[in-house]
Amino acid sequence: MQRLTTEGLLATLEDTGFCRNGYTPLDKQVRRNAISIQGQCQEKATDVDREKFPNPEPKKVVEERLD
Repeated sequence: MQRLTTEGLLATLEDTGFCRNGYTPLDKQVRRNAISIQGQCQEKATDVDREKFPNPEPKKVVEERLD
């Protein structure tokens, strides 16, 4: 399962052009039905990359007081 996930990740990176020069794995979590892989691209993002792959705004936590 882990090998297939890594192969799928590499194929997706190649298809999308994300991390063109490879990536450095930072963390891998294996759960019963899911594998999560975090990594860092080995090249810096270009202006075109930033347009194609925008970083979403972080979600803001709003606290509400219930009386």
